[in-house]
Amino acid sequence: MTAAAEFVRQGARLADVGTDHAYLPVSLLRQGVISFAVASDISEGPLAHARETAAIAGIGEDRLRLVCTDGLTGLDTYGLTDIAICGMGGEGIAKILAAAPFVRDPAIRLILQPMTRGFVLRRYLAENGFKIERENLACVRRHVYACLCVSFTGKPYSLTPIEAVLGAYHLGEGREHPLFPAYLREHLAAVCRRTTGLRTGGYRDREAAALQTEMEKYL
Repeated sequence: MTAAAEFVRQGARLADVGTDHAYLPVSLLRQGVISFAVASDISEGPLAHARETAAIAGIGEDRLRLVCTDGLTGLDTYGLTDIAICGMGGEGIAKILAAAPFVRDPAIRLILQPMTRGFVLRRYLAENGFKIERENLACVRRHVYACLCVSFTGKPYSLTPIEAVLGAYHLGEGREHPLFPAYLREHLAAVCRRTTGLRTGGYRDREAAALQTEMEKYL
């Protein structure tokens, strides 16, 4: 949550998609960072938890709106400036963005935190003209996750395999992040497991092997 909060702009009108307990918007409202928030989820159960969190914090519906919806459906009417989609798989986040044309707006900031298959999300963003401005790293239960700060430019671009997996930002100035070594080792271990399995079965995946070699250069 902290990694995502760092990318939310002062005075923003924030949507927290898949909010669960609404900890992110409630925290930012209490700190005075944002002016208004929509906390959305696909089912009523998580929204009940969100409602309880808001009540304990003393935050009313004039500042926090709870919406039961699938992804970003119907949220284009709230004048959003920042949208956070955290704690989902990379493919799921990409599908949510693809189904919401209104996010293709340079004025809207996307804050995306894929739990799995981040390379799928990065490729979707690149192919559809979304620029990854920065990335942050956070450690949860001994796993390191990336949080992406994204804006729409309308200019598609390409990524190398290692940029899709680790993020171009982390291969540049992001390498100074204290969690980068752990982040690199975690992804390298996953690639090594793949290449070892393929070799044991008598096959060789050239792309995976090349990716492993490229990643080892950053150790």
